[in-house]
Amino acid sequence: ILPQLMMRGTEKLSRQQIQDALDNNRARLSASGGTGSLSFSLQTKRANLPAVLDLLRQIMREPTLPAEEFEIMRRQLLAGA
Repeated sequence: ILPQLMMRGTEKLSRQQIQDALDNNRARLSASGGTGSLSFSLQTKRANLPAVLDLLRQIMREPTLPAEEFEIMRRQLLAGA
């Protein structure tokens, strides 16, 4: 759950701003992980790569891990189980 939670907010960007930045750069970014591992995968055009890498840097180094987003994800996991 941590990788997905990291993508839901940084110190400078909200969840919607992250999604808008990805859309503006025609990029896809996905996160996954397990015990002791974290993995991000991105896809974009070469010209947009610097902007998308900067966005990924913010996600990895400045996540806010918003409590309200954690609660939403927790409820989704419980409902799916």
